[in-house]
Amino acid sequence: MFKYAQLDSNNVVKGISLLNGKIAAEDMILINDMDVVLDSIYNPETGEFTAPVILEPTPIEAPPTVEEMQAQTLINTEYLIAMNEMGIEGGKV
Repeated sequence: MFKYAQLDSNNVVKGISLLNGKIAAEDMILINDMDVVLDSIYNPETGEFTAPVILEPTPIEAPPTVEEMQAQTLINTEYLIAMNEMGIEGGKV
């Protein structure tokens, strides 16, 4: 069996094939003894593959809980009541 990396026009590995025989194609590189993965970049000058860069996902902040939203609503309400009692409208004295 012959293991080949199939490249796109930017020399990025878009497929890996196991074939019964050797082939001659510009977009197919023999990689029998190499550990190559999809999206690796092939350097035709050196014959080496560079592994793809895997970016860590940005953590998503959890939405506030019902209790947190209720507490914030209570704080906002108490703030508005206090401003009203002091005769302050819209934050102006």
